[in-house]
Amino acid sequence: MVLRDAVEDLGLKKSGKEVKRIKKDFGLTKADNRLPEDLPNSAGEFLQIFQKYEDLMRFNKAIDFAGILTNANRLLEVPEILEENQLKTKYLLVDEYQDINQAQFEFIKSFCTKDAELFCVGDDDQSIYGWRGAKPDFILNFKEDYVGAKEFPLNESCRCSENILKAALNVISKIPEDKRRSKTICAYSKGKDPIHILVSSSETQEALWIAEWIKREVFTNRLNPQEIAIICRDIKLACLRHGLSRTNILHRVMTLWTGELWVFSYLTTL
Repeated sequence: MVLRDAVEDLGLKKSGKEVKRIKKDFGLTKADNRLPEDLPNSAGEFLQIFQKYEDLMRFNKAIDFAGILTNANRLLEVPEILEENQLKTKYLLVDEYQDINQAQFEFIKSFCTKDAELFCVGDDDQSIYGWRGAKPDFILNFKEDYVGAKEFPLNESCRCSENILKAALNVISKIPEDKRRSKTICAYSKGKDPIHILVSSSETQEALWIAEWIKREVFTNRLNPQEIAIICRDIKLACLRHGLSRTNILHRVMTLWTGELWVFSYLTTL
């Protein structure tokens, strides 16, 4: 591991937990569009490790994921490279704009000349990646960053039923008004069933509760097993299958494939 090599080359002693924390901080620093040369000397040991890490990455002709964009931004600081790429760019489409970070913002901004058309889609209420450097302020300040931009609100939800939407809006409305845009959203479909919230102490308990619920609904309320599906991330799949098997619930797994990643799975009861 390059980071651990960097720490050892500097004669420092760090636990595995500390190394993971340093790696995370590197990612956040790069998400903020900063490299070692952008940090003050007061960064001390962190700067030393960061610089040694980057030196070793260059020596090995390697680059980490966060560094792809940060280094691309450095290349775009060269006028000839910037101009060449601007001339090639006529249209820019950015999805999930509420979750972009500083490095991504700078990258997008570099291509936004008077001849380029920019189209962004996003919802500040759905910003969930602050832990890795995303800043919903970018979507909140969109019309200030791009003067003359037009906004087209989408006020109808086709994803959630009315009861789910009302509950979600009730939760998100607790955020201060200066941190989000107030919205009026209606649902395409009317939901009747109440929302159940399960607070579990472990994944095992959660899986067993789901299995017991299915069993109760099928045998007590005569719910058709073929109308039951569990949508989950693959990381949860083994635990859920174990819970279903322990309660003797037959099921099959249907996994969606995006072309590059396994996204999530359906567990359907038989």
